Amino acid sequence: MSRQQINLYRGAFRPQRQGVGLDRALWIWAATAVLLLGLGSWLAWTQRGLPTSQDDALRSTQAAQIQALKSELEQRRRGVDAELSRVRAIEQAIAKVQASLRGPAESASAPAYSAYFEALANQAHGALWITGFSVSPDGQSLELRGRALDAAAVPDYLARLNAEPVFRGRQFAQLNVTTVGSDGAVEAGAVLTEFVVRSGPPGTETKEAR
Repeated sequence: MSRQQINLYRGAFRPQRQGVGLDRALWIWAATAVLLLGLGSWLAWTQRGLPTSQDDALRSTQAAQIQALKSELEQRRRGVDAELSRVRAIEQAIAKVQASLRGPAESASAPAYSAYFEALANQAHGALWITGFSVSPDGQSLELRGRALDAAAVPDYLARLNAEPVFRGRQFAQLNVTTVGSDGAVEAGAVLTEFVVRSGPPGTETKEAR
């Protein structure tokens, strides 16, 4: 019986270490670094894009609101234009009826009542107010009644009224001024001045403007 000796310390029989080579480790590290950099860049891009998207949404909402306001304003403007046209049509119809009642000769010479009322409204005064107005059928004579907090405001008001085309050239020849108030009010200075102004030939028949 023969014996055979086996050397177990030889390199072929030693346990082999299964490890990762240096080159392979470098490649893995580089790939991981690139992946991390790419992920960081993507996160930064998404974070920058989020506020931009919110701004775009806000601008879109504001634009829609502005457009809605413009549409509402346009509708209201059309409503005002329609109402103004209706009022003008009514005024024209009234003027035609008044013209037919006055006759052709008087219609040609007498201005429409609306012209007087418009002039009075244009020259509204803070210290006085009108309580009555009448004009003759031919438009030559008129009478104006009112009250004032200060009598000195009446001449200034008449001068301003003469600047209106319908009153231009008229001479307010008759002016009656009276004080309205009790004795106690006079002493306290709380009085009103009542005035009546007439223009045109005296004694001309007047007709109340309605």
